[in-house]
Amino acid sequence: QDELLKEELPLLSKTKNDYNELLASLNTKEIKLRESIQQKQGLEKEFSKVKEEYESTKTLLQAKENEYKELIKKTGDSFKNEQENRDRVKIIDELLKSLDEFTKVLSEIDKEEKIVESSTQDKKELETKQKEKNKLIDELQTHIKTLKEKREAELLIAKYENDRAKLQEGKECFLCGSKEHPYIKEHVVIRADETTELIELKEKSLDDESKNLKELEKSLYQVETKIKSSTLEKQKLIKYKDEIENLFKKYNFTLGSDSKVNLEEEKYLKEKEINELIKVREEKESLQLQKDAFQKEVDTKQSLFS
Repeated sequence: QDELLKEELPLLSKTKNDYNELLASLNTKEIKLRESIQQKQGLEKEFSKVKEEYESTKTLLQAKENEYKELIKKTGDSFKNEQENRDRVKIIDELLKSLDEFTKVLSEIDKEEKIVESSTQDKKELETKQKEKNKLIDELQTHIKTLKEKREAELLIAKYENDRAKLQEGKECFLCGSKEHPYIKEHVVIRADETTELIELKEKSLDDESKNLKELEKSLYQVETKIKSSTLEKQKLIKYKDEIENLFKKYNFTLGSDSKVNLEEEKYLKEKEINELIKVREEKESLQLQKDAFQKEVDTKQSLFS
């Protein structure tokens, strides 16, 4: 019996070893199974979490889409409205600038008209003075001519005074042959020196009046130049005024006492509306970005279920 036991010992030892190996293998598989179960449970939990997030993101996406549609419905074509308002503000700015220019040009036209009116009056006064001065000069020239003729006569009389003293009654004049000498006994008073002094005085007056006339003519030329200059400037201003009025007609703008106030008020309202439209546009852009982000997230998580 002992011999038989000895023979079976190796087999028992091998069987024990096989059992231990099998037991170890089973333990390992049990551990792996537990790990797999835990991993599966973790994946199922993660899957549930992802699915929950997916559903939540879908809900948020739908909410943003509804919000975006509602905003579009509420604002309509905000870009078109914004552009139209900007165009109108530009027109208002142009009208305001033209209105200021129109007021200024009317003032300038009035100023040039007053200059022409005043200068025309000055011209009339200068022309009257010029006429009087020419008349005075003509009178002086005539007077001087008469005085010179008188002096020539006086000098001629003085020249023949000695010859007249030689004349005798009944005897022929040795110059003309006449025997009658009516002025032989008369004494002629000669004042040639006094006449010369008077001529010199009148010539000085003529010289002074001629200088005054030149000054008048100079002043008259300046006034006429001023009238021409103001007239040309007025014509240019009227042309510019007509251009501004054509601009008003182009935009159906009617001038009135409160035109500027009305334009400024309209500009304020348009700019306020533009700012509101910008705010809406930015809000739409923000919603669009949020929608895109949610859509991307939904697509990514949806791929996990495919």
